[in-house]
Amino acid sequence: VFAEGEQLYIGQAAVSRRVLAPERYRDDIKADFGADAVYRLGDRDTTPEEIYAAYFALFAQAGKRAAQEDVVEKAIIAFPSAYGQGHRDSLLRAAKSAGLDNVEWIDETNAAALSYFTDNALSIGESLLLYDLGGGSFKACLMEMTENGLVDKAPPMSMEGGALFDRKIYGWMVGRLAEDAPGENFDLKGAAGTHLYADCIAAKHLLSQQEETSLSVPVAYRYVLYDIKRAEFERLIAPEVE
Repeated sequence: VFAEGEQLYIGQAAVSRRVLAPERYRDDIKADFGADAVYRLGDRDTTPEEIYAAYFALFAQAGKRAAQEDVVEKAIIAFPSAYGQGHRDSLLRAAKSAGLDNVEWIDETNAAALSYFTDNALSIGESLLLYDLGGGSFKACLMEMTENGLVDKAPPMSMEGGALFDRKIYGWMVGRLAEDAPGENFDLKGAAGTHLYADCIAAKHLLSQQEETSLSVPVAYRYVLYDIKRAEFERLIAPEVE
């Protein structure tokens, strides 16, 4: 999210503005959702619930455009299985703030299972491993089909997600800079560091589709291209994945 006055920019619109004013940007909102957190973004305060409301409003607008309708009659919102009643109440308030009054809820585990069953079937006794690797978290759940439907076979697990991979690439890049340009004073706390971190996120996404990509880094008043291969990326994240 990126704050500019009373306007909250969401998603790619926020990322593209991040380099202009890093102090107005935040991307680790999900971890604080449901808590009494307040973020200072530039000259205004906001909360995770207000940011979620902005997300829901964006989704509602996209839905209306796709359906060529003026009103969203019903929304189905999936939520993490670990969310308690307090989290769900916050989601409901955020949805209502976005104009979504008729909401049906489903937890992400069951939503993923229903999607799987659209094209597949499980026999009694068979197991299904569901996982969700997002930018903020990685969640996994092992379920078993019984006569009464799917039941948890093991306690769900949760850990940090794609943001951890972003930091791995960023750390690798900072290390390369220290090796290749010893003595240079790299100011990575301001816009330069923010821009480099955004490039590392983009590189991560590209490496899921191709074998190699490049990062353009300002070094001593010039830009230097650093190549990173998928094999190197996989080596960096292997300890976390294993």
